[in-house]
Amino acid sequence: MDLVEASARAFRPRHRHPWERARLGVVCSLIDRHAPLEPGAVVIDVGCGDTFVVEQLARRYPGVQFHAVDTGFTDEVIQHLRGRLIGARVALHGSLDEVPPLPVGSVAVVLMMDVLEHVSDDRALLMDVASRRFVAGGTRFVITVPAYEWLFSSHDRLLGHYRRYSTPHLTRQIEAAGLLVIDDGRFFASLVPLRALQVLRERFFSATPAPATGLTTWRGGEIAARALAAVLAADARVSMVLGRLGIALPGLSKFAVCRKSA
Repeated sequence: MDLVEASARAFRPRHRHPWERARLGVVCSLIDRHAPLEPGAVVIDVGCGDTFVVEQLARRYPGVQFHAVDTGFTDEVIQHLRGRLIGARVALHGSLDEVPPLPVGSVAVVLMMDVLEHVSDDRALLMDVASRRFVAGGTRFVITVPAYEWLFSSHDRLLGHYRRYSTPHLTRQIEAAGLLVIDDGRFFASLVPLRALQVLRERFFSATPAPATGLTTWRGGEIAARALAAVLAADARVSMVLGRLGIALPGLSKFAVCRKSA
């Protein structure tokens, strides 16, 4: 959950949104496939939001050091999150420049989960991260972004998004930063028709969007959240398996796994 949405819940969401839970499964699958983490590995989460992802990854991969970076961090937010992270190997930073010096090429994975759409110059951010001394040929970037430019709506504006992405657009930005895409695809196919209907209603029928949208609006209970998360997780698994077979399904989200170009 990004900090805009987290603050709307005073950093106390009753139940994590099913989308957020299912996306975590996608992240774990991509890490296990492309950059299996061993104790002592280092992971940097750029644009970490309320640290939900790194908290869960720290439990899944004991012995791995995580650096969570978000320019939206204030001293108050960091103090609150540190209270939640007691015992976890997660360090919090307000910028990449605050990350302590790391050995050359020492970072195994750079996570950029739904962060590029939040910055005006996404290419510059990618270039900045890729140029850091802790990034080398063995470092893997795991990136997710909202898919389909034509689905851009009030939902995106509420969350501070500058854009959504087509595959060619994302690939151009990645390659311009000196990175090479080694795996990509889309997931959450089942959510595309629902979002498309919302966008069409908003554009052609002048429908007024709800005051709040996104992950802050989940009102269901824990059982419902788990059930829907399981459905979305299955959706993502099917999309990723078919993608490896050359069958590309639609999806509300897009992922790309990258490495530095030779």
